[in-house]
Amino acid sequence: MSSGFIMANGLRIHYDLAGAPAAPVVMMCHGLLGTLDMWAPQVAPLSKRYRVLRFDNRGHGRTAVTPPPYDVDQLARDAIGLLDALAIERVHFVGCSLGGMIGQSLGAHHGARLSSLMLVGSRSAMGPVSMWEERIRIARSQGIAPLVPTMLDRWFTPAFRATHPEAVEAVAKGVLATPVDGFVGACMAIRDMDHTALLRRIAVPTLVTCASEDPGVPIEDARFTQASIPGAGLEVVDGARHLFTIERAAQFTPRLEAWVAAH
Repeated sequence: MSSGFIMANGLRIHYDLAGAPAAPVVMMCHGLLGTLDMWAPQVAPLSKRYRVLRFDNRGHGRTAVTPPPYDVDQLARDAIGLLDALAIERVHFVGCSLGGMIGQSLGAHHGARLSSLMLVGSRSAMGPVSMWEERIRIARSQGIAPLVPTMLDRWFTPAFRATHPEAVEAVAKGVLATPVDGFVGACMAIRDMDHTALLRRIAVPTLVTCASEDPGVPIEDARFTQASIPGAGLEVVDGARHLFTIERAAQFTPRLEAWVAAH
């Protein structure tokens, strides 16, 4: 289909659009310190029936870096700008972590552009503020590298890290390549976000997904999100931590395919 760079919302965005021509579009949005490559396990299966649109968020991957601060609504406008630039009217939106926070904003403010919404390992508020301030301080004074061990521990179970070192290393390389300003800007967006009251305004079909061992998004928080969005469903992937789209791709991908097919 197409890939490369396009100007949208005043930003040079790196994107990839692949799959069946003229088919419905599944738009996939990664999380903090990620890139569009995090969705690699899902691209081939989805591309058989859909167009798959992946992109790097502001300040991440190969998308342009702008000075902090960022906010979640701004990142959502980047996504809408990308759709406009590509002349795509409606998508099935799948957002992981920060991508899910962006999805919440899209669902509440741009619902007419969404056929469905899947929130993957995402919360409506992500405190405490002190945690984000500390991560910002470390990144600004020492760079991204000191944050990597903690992030990988939160993202993958010890068993997966032991048995799939190549997958973990690929994620780590993406983390280390993230510009400090991009990381700091995204941290500020998460730090300042509170969508608790916004969730009830989401009227598009929504599925909340989480992992049983995710320390950042416990099941009870996912249940709160699901209960706050009218008509939303909830599915739990067992035996994984935050990046269960990678760790449990064999379980997650069919659930994603079934969700999109139903809407």
